[in-house]
Amino acid sequence: MTPTSGGVGTRVTLSIISSGFSLEGDYRIRWSPAATFDESKTIVLAEGSVPKGGHTVVATFTVPEARYGAHYIQFAPVGRVDPVNFQFAVVPSLKVNPTSAQPGTVLSVKGTGFPSNDSGMLFLGGNVTGTRVNTNQAGSFETRFTVPTAPPGEHKLFVDIPIVHAESGIATIQILPVVKPVPSQEAPVVPSSEPKTGSEVRYTFVPIEDHHPPHEPIPIAPMGHSFGIWGAKKVTFSWNSVSDSSGVTYTLEISRNVNFDQLGDGAQRTGLLETSYTATIEPGTYYWRVKAVDGAGNESYWGYARCAFTVGELSSLLREFGAVIKSIFPPG
Repeated sequence: MTPTSGGVGTRVTLSIISSGFSLEGDYRIRWSPAATFDESKTIVLAEGSVPKGGHTVVATFTVPEARYGAHYIQFAPVGRVDPVNFQFAVVPSLKVNPTSAQPGTVLSVKGTGFPSNDSGMLFLGGNVTGTRVNTNQAGSFETRFTVPTAPPGEHKLFVDIPIVHAESGIATIQILPVVKPVPSQEAPVVPSSEPKTGSEVRYTFVPIEDHHPPHEPIPIAPMGHSFGIWGAKKVTFSWNSVSDSSGVTYTLEISRNVNFDQLGDGAQRTGLLETSYTATIEPGTYYWRVKAVDGAGNESYWGYARCAFTVGELSSLLREFGAVIKSIFPPG
């Protein structure tokens, strides 16, 4: 079966080759969220017939609307040999229309293949938009979103539902510059206070200040990773490079919650010159984000890692268990 994972609407080719017996007769290709193929939850994706003496079946079908995760495909000969089951992983897909617009434009956003009956916030780059989405039983949603004021260029749009794979469910929109009449972009000049010599007039050029922030960095790792089962571990954070004519440094923040209000000691690093940083992290579950700061002091949007990471998983579980015990049986 090719491919074995993809979003809703993916075209899948199923090939069955029998070397020991004929496959002749009618067959169905069935789809179900469970390997038991309960009739109430099973749909037929394709039907066909193998000619007499045939030993090969090649069928093509489209992945139906379905929630995130593992689903099952079955080649079921009608009333003959035992069926053959396959597994397909549905991943999120996000589509936006139009794909390029100026700030203030209302876009249509449609998501499929997300966890069922879940909710999350829509993010543009590393910044929350204030638009919440709610998925239905099939893991789909549709909403509208107004493009905010943001630097022109490509921006990533995604939903922060935690269990979604970090590389899926991302749409790219092109934010266009606002077109309006502007004064000449040449640097203004003012007469100098020095006295004229004959007909000569001297001018002093006043530089135009840089108010354009750099693009936000995109976190690369860790992204949903787990580091060890006991005690503190070294974790290397990495993100993509951002450039600016005035130079760029990076600010990294590591938090125990998604609100980034529990940074703790050493959880913020500023003035980083490289696109990676290694720190020793105590056991726990963490979220992280990074932003760029140019030489003029302009700050980019935050780039948020879409999935939390865990350090010393067993240590964390024991600590949480201890907290529960103390809440039930307080000391004294």
